[in-house]
Amino acid sequence: PARLKFLKSPHTESGHIANVVSQYTLAFPAVRFNLTVDGRASLRSSGDGDLRSAAAQVYGLDAARKMLEVCSGDEALKITGLAGPPSVQRSSRLSLSFFVNHRYVRNSLLNRAIDQAYEGLLMTGRHPLVVLNIALPTQDVDVNVHPTKQAVKFRSNNAVFNAVSRALRDTLDKAPIP
Repeated sequence: PARLKFLKSPHTESGHIANVVSQYTLAFPAVRFNLTVDGRASLRSSGDGDLRSAAAQVYGLDAARKMLEVCSGDEALKITGLAGPPSVQRSSRLSLSFFVNHRYVRNSLLNRAIDQAYEGLLMTGRHPLVVLNIALPTQDVDVNVHPTKQAVKFRSNNAVFNAVSRALRDTLDKAPIP
């Protein structure tokens, strides 16, 4: 009873659940996920290991087809994922998905790196679709910042910021102009 009073409406709570399942789908494309809400399929991933097909289930087939593959870095700091070209944009940051060693995280430093990479390419108030996995040694990231483990701190903020921004900008610069 004490926890029930903190629950929102069923629609809001199912939205939170859908967001969590969507993030897991993007973090682990080799795992099949099925989400049913009120008796109807809300999300079904194939589990084929292809990040693009997972992104198609979360963001839609058209957006996923347009997304560009990101692959940059070395063994110490590797960045992989998908980034939307400037033509694929949203009005909120909800389509920015960051994973550190496959853990879904929210981090303002990563948001700023995205903003810098897309600077001059998007209108004010618009945001790209980005799914990035940042792989780095566990000793270089602190996940014990918040009880949900979604907020993280990096040992070297500048290195992560520059690597993410550079990886995205390089990907965008190499993309064919539509």
